[in-house]
Amino acid sequence: MTSPPPSADGVDNQGEERGSGYNSHWRIFRHADEIRHNTDLLSDPTLASDGNEQLLLLAGDVMDSWGKQWATVAQGTRWASFLNKKHLKEEVEESIVALAPLILWLEKTADKADDDATKVTVVDVCCGKGICSILLSYLCGRAKAAKYRTKAFGRIDRIVMLDRETSKTVDWGHIGEANKTASSEGRPMIEIWEGCNLHETDAIIDRFEAIPSTLALIGIHLCRHLSPCCVGLVNALGPDKAKFLCLAPCCLPRQVRKNKRTNEEARTINIPLYEEPAARTRRIEAMKLRDQSLGRGKRGADCYLCKSPEHFVRACPQLPSDVSERLRILQDAAKDSPCWKCGKLGHSKKVRLYAGSQSFRVESIVLH
Repeated sequence: MTSPPPSADGVDNQGEERGSGYNSHWRIFRHADEIRHNTDLLSDPTLASDGNEQLLLLAGDVMDSWGKQWATVAQGTRWASFLNKKHLKEEVEESIVALAPLILWLEKTADKADDDATKVTVVDVCCGKGICSILLSYLCGRAKAAKYRTKAFGRIDRIVMLDRETSKTVDWGHIGEANKTASSEGRPMIEIWEGCNLHETDAIIDRFEAIPSTLALIGIHLCRHLSPCCVGLVNALGPDKAKFLCLAPCCLPRQVRKNKRTNEEARTINIPLYEEPAARTRRIEAMKLRDQSLGRGKRGADCYLCKSPEHFVRACPQLPSDVSERLRILQDAAKDSPCWKCGKLGHSKKVRLYAGSQSFRVESIVLH
């Protein structure tokens, strides 16, 4: 395979003299040239389709533009954690491998008569520093100028970075800088959804459902249970909302070998499936009742006997000393308490309560 031309614009950037005004020793400049000429990456089956040689050239040009814009001596080391990142090249390569099928899908579905042809929001799940997101945003601008797969890149409405970390622990300053010129350069804006726990699926779904456009999710380097969570998130959103998923896991949950202490259920990785909106609403309401019945967060009800919000009925100082009367009050309170396991009214789980030296079976676990 012959080497691709030096750059997408026909200019040899590899031998360009950058002058003393740049931190020319930063990895960004070297990696930009390596990405342009990385013929080994083109051997990946994901990049085997025609036209991906130009994708590498555009990615290299994007990286070079980052260096020229931010790796200047005048700006000091402000952007070193981004542009001089040790594994920057590897992260860009992994992003390109994930973006290639996304671009192909966007192009193939652009002419469909159904709602696949609408604008698309790309979600970078567990985004880290946001290398994939910022690369995609700049590729959208470069693709239009180079007339490269404009139908595909033109459909990208915005990009969402989703991560559990916050700006207190991760420097996303380069994303803010990129957004400053996004509109003038014809690129999609990048939103940062920080502090999002992927395991809290319902909260994330509520935010995604507020987005009017179709969702396309990319998950790179998701560790252990994050990959099943991402699949469950796509299932929960449904095929009409989340139409694309490219998942490139770092590792998967370790399988527990079957032995005397584990059963088949314990060895199974549970992945949520799609729920109808009404079923999801009922489940969320039941979970709220369950949390209240277990006393999680704010107390869900006052004491059944004295109506004090400071304690449950089982700790009420007004409980009589007579065992039979005490038991009757606890049983009456249990009838008004949701099941501790599912949070629903109408049934409860039997548990043995102890009163002095005697024990009694009562229809509840948590009593208000």
